[in-house]
Amino acid sequence: MKKTLLSILVLVLVGCSSNNLLLIDKNNKEHIVTYNSLTQTMETSINGKKFTGNYVTNSSVAFGTTQNYGKNFSSGTSQTYISGNSGRAFLKSSDNEILQCEFTFNVKLIGVCSDNKGEKYNLISSVFWN
Repeated sequence: MKKTLLSILVLVLVGCSSNNLLLIDKNNKEHIVTYNSLTQTMETSINGKKFTGNYVTNSSVAFGTTQNYGKNFSSGTSQTYISGNSGRAFLKSSDNEILQCEFTFNVKLIGVCSDNKGEKYNLISSVFWN
């Protein structure tokens, strides 16, 4: 079970053809974010300034089964599957500017990043935008 979940997570983060995300600023300017799912590193450039750092992810899965029997219940089984996947990233430039991100993912990723100047950026899988 753990190997299956890990495989799904790796496929989600690595993707089939790309390991790029998009960071979109308030003017809708796109900045490409590259990541490596094996080393859990990320990097991007915003207006010529390079930011590098690490990210972490958290995945949780819950399963439940209910069975009904007896005179007033019809027999049957129902199953519940709940999944939550989230992550955080911390990137820094050479002059100590900070870019922090929080995101959720399943098949696609969506989140928000902010720098230490108060600027906000949308972080999305490139498949959302194309």
